[in-house]
Amino acid sequence: AEQGFDKSQYNLGILYSKNKNMEAAKKWYEKAAKQEHLDAMNNLGIVYQKNGEIKTAIKWYEEAIKKGNTIAIYNLGLLHDEEGKKEEAKKWYEKAISLGDTSAMNRLGLMYDKEGNLDEAKKWYMRSARLENTLAMNNLGTVYENEGNLEEAKKWYERAANLGEAIAMSNLGNLYKEKGNVKEA
Repeated sequence: AEQGFDKSQYNLGILYSKNKNMEAAKKWYEKAAKQEHLDAMNNLGIVYQKNGEIKTAIKWYEEAIKKGNTIAIYNLGLLHDEEGKKEEAKKWYEKAISLGDTSAMNRLGLMYDKEGNLDEAKKWYMRSARLENTLAMNNLGTVYENEGNLEEAKKWYERAANLGEAIAMSNLGNLYKEKGNVKEA
């Protein structure tokens, strides 16, 4: 890494990130990003976003996007979503969706869900769930449960739980408990 190998610098950034040493992670991501390592650019966006340096985060996401990093498209949507800029978030989620990003589909579903537009929310959850996104499966289960369609809710919770989604396992257990089926819960 000290010799200037961008992959080594990026990997050191990941190592420091996992160990919660964000200053060291940022240092190594920056070194790799200067050599146009796309994932390092995206990860720099994440680091700056977590530090509350939104303008710098946007700069790094946009730089990564310009160079072809598609994950940064979703992350830029997420940043705008978290900042309350819903229309800007939707724009970036839709770009990510056009590239097949199931997380963006799920997040767009969440946005519509929070707005009370359940038909649109279900559409996006379903699209994402059919592509094996377990969070979308769980969210779809929650919508059906709230609508009183417990069989459909159970079906989606089970699918997500069988794929290892912990939240869905918990929701499935609660659903069984509510139905009085403590043995299954």
